[in-house]
Amino acid sequence: MKCVVLLLDLILILILISVSVLLWFTLLYEHKKCRNMKQKDLKAWMVLRTYDWLRQRREDGRDIGKQLNKRYDKIAIYGLGRIGRELIEELLKEGVYVAFCVDQSYKDKLYRNIPCFNTDVTLPHADILIITIPSEADEIKKQITPLALDIDTVKSIQEVLYAL
Repeated sequence: MKCVVLLLDLILILILISVSVLLWFTLLYEHKKCRNMKQKDLKAWMVLRTYDWLRQRREDGRDIGKQLNKRYDKIAIYGLGRIGRELIEELLKEGVYVAFCVDQSYKDKLYRNIPCFNTDVTLPHADILIITIPSEADEIKKQITPLALDIDTVKSIQEVLYAL
């Protein structure tokens, strides 16, 4: 009986090691694939991966809006591209208050009844500004800091999703 239990334990350990090694090789492959991409392809790949990550969290039943609402009262979104619009739709669907959005190329004053600002004005108060452009988040943080005097936290969408 002890031999059977030890054998099963050994099999379980081998399975766990195999899965870990497989996961490690998968991550290594993804990393090498990223290094070989052209900059333009890498940006598109980052957007699609982040968009898929956002959709997957929703499909898994993890309410992004409710999690954000626990920590922040006034949420602002930077970027009205694919990810920004998807995030806003998700937040509005969950009844979360989006204070405003920022986009350098958006021409209208409102998006879904949310005030939109260009990047050349001082921004109103928000508890968090979520940057939804994954490939340019670090650069945008540096550029937006002088305009975001009354914003408590500036984070990328990846940082937000990872923390939830």
